[in-house]
Amino acid sequence: MPLRAHSDSYLAISMFYPPSAETRAVMVSRLLAALPQRWLIAHGASPFFRQDPSAAPGAQAGPREFLPLPAPGLAPVAARLAKKGLPFVQQSPDRYRAWIKPASQAITSWLTTQPNPPRAILGVGQPWSSLLAATRVSQNTGLPLLAYFSDPWYDSLGLNRPVDSLSQALHRRWEAQVVEQAAKLLFPCQDLAELVMAKYPPEQWAKMRIIPHSFDPSRYPDFAPDSQGIKYVRFLGSFYQKLTPLPLLRGLRLALEASPAAFKQVRFQFIGPDSDYFQNAPELSDLPQGLVSFLPPVPYQESLDLMAASHSLLLIDPEIPTCPLLLSKLVDYLGANRPLCGVCTQGHTQRLLAELGAWSAPYQEPQAIAEMLIQIAEAPSQPVQLDQTLRASYSVQEVAERFQAVLDE
Repeated sequence: MPLRAHSDSYLAISMFYPPSAETRAVMVSRLLAALPQRWLIAHGASPFFRQDPSAAPGAQAGPREFLPLPAPGLAPVAARLAKKGLPFVQQSPDRYRAWIKPASQAITSWLTTQPNPPRAILGVGQPWSSLLAATRVSQNTGLPLLAYFSDPWYDSLGLNRPVDSLSQALHRRWEAQVVEQAAKLLFPCQDLAELVMAKYPPEQWAKMRIIPHSFDPSRYPDFAPDSQGIKYVRFLGSFYQKLTPLPLLRGLRLALEASPAAFKQVRFQFIGPDSDYFQNAPELSDLPQGLVSFLPPVPYQESLDLMAASHSLLLIDPEIPTCPLLLSKLVDYLGANRPLCGVCTQGHTQRLLAELGAWSAPYQEPQAIAEMLIQIAEAPSQPVQLDQTLRASYSVQEVAERFQAVLDE
């Protein structure tokens, strides 16, 4: 039954929300914390979610009310089949498929108890099950849907694993359902918006709005050089099938051959949940002991502290012809206000680093990576040469103003 919307109340549906440590939890909660309206926040809850209290955004600008809903994930049998690579098991649309129906029903019922129903629904994907649940709630209540695509959906199904034709057809249909239902379609950058929307008619393009990821400048300490003069070049984040440190390591071997003295005080650290997988990579065999370290993940606030204490921060694009993503890691790095360097493919990261005045090199050119690394090693730790006007446009205050303008339309 259609609800009568209230002018200063909104609903957010996001599978991940603090204390979950997922990137989406940090991204969504930071933006909502900066907004003054009353927000109802429905999110997944599971003992299997990695927890991190430091991922919480701090004080909220307006009142908040939370509805945590159990997130079942994959059943044991499905999990075993998924490990064996059975098509479709984790792609319908993802491991949280079973959450869609009970969550959409519970959220719809919850809304009927509210004295002031929300003006609109913000649905966040990924995971896509979260966005499909938001679409159903919008259909059930008649409330307008703001659909946020943090990543490509149908267009990126082959990024991590081969996809069967049935999954492709279903994802294409599900994505179209969300696009057609949405009053607004939100993307973190123009490249991603154009990739996703290339399949759709002009009337759907009119719904597009760009709301980038953001950083909170209050979360970072000031830079202080290492007391022993060590220059730490750090990567903080996850690796996966097509995003690895190997291109960087190949370039580093060439850099050491060309200028070994430049790296005597430099240390490369890869910090994240999958880093130990590369401990025995052949690319490490000829490198000096201690030059490169692979370390486990740290709590979110500690990761920000490490960013702020780095000589330089390292970005690595997935090894694909063109990358249309605004990496949330890059925006976190911007908050630290430290020099940036990227091993990039063509696309958004490469262009943004150039606009910021940062270093970058193509992932398929080890010699260019080597030259970049020598420049980094020889550079002083101060001053930071980033375009500060462009950097400030990603601060949470400015991004919240952009999002507020969308809410006011």
